[in-house]
Amino acid sequence: MRVIFAFLFSIVSLKTIGQYRFEPLVENEIINLNGGFNASFGGKSRTVLPFKIPTDCFGVVYTMTAVNPSKPIQSNFGLVAGLITVAGTGNMTLGSAVSKIEIPAGNQSADLFLLPSQQDAILFETKKDGQWKHIFNVCKENRSSCSVLLGGNGEFRTTEEHTMYLGLRNPSTLNPVTITINISLIFEQ
Repeated sequence: MRVIFAFLFSIVSLKTIGQYRFEPLVENEIINLNGGFNASFGGKSRTVLPFKIPTDCFGVVYTMTAVNPSKPIQSNFGLVAGLITVAGTGNMTLGSAVSKIEIPAGNQSADLFLLPSQQDAILFETKKDGQWKHIFNVCKENRSSCSVLLGGNGEFRTTEEHTMYLGLRNPSTLNPVTITINISLIFEQ
């Protein structure tokens, strides 16, 4: 019985860092996008990934790696495991841990926008540029890989469940891109 308890405790503790608990929401989701010109002939150069933010969520962390589909590289990545590995190296803030995550380097670029509403997601996906809004401090443009912390100081805490949208765009007019996304929710313990 002690062995089973110890095993279960170790599994639960693998998803915690200090006062925070992480719940993986999206793990290594692969998204393929065409170049903007090629999207005119039946493909798409943008997509939106909706995700639910539950009540009492302290923050969200997400990572992205963009690669050329004809020159693939290993881009699978365990976000929670990466956070735990980094945080285990010393006493650091959540923001410091996120900034030190070693994400697989990409060989292509992509744009990420956090969109606050379904209307903004529709406008983004239908290329109504200039009409959709995004959260500026967490957008990343022309990146081959990145990690982003949304919240983490309590300013993101919610009292009711809502949905946010991660807008992904291929900035290239000709070259396709394959994007690997990870999203994890952060809760205080």
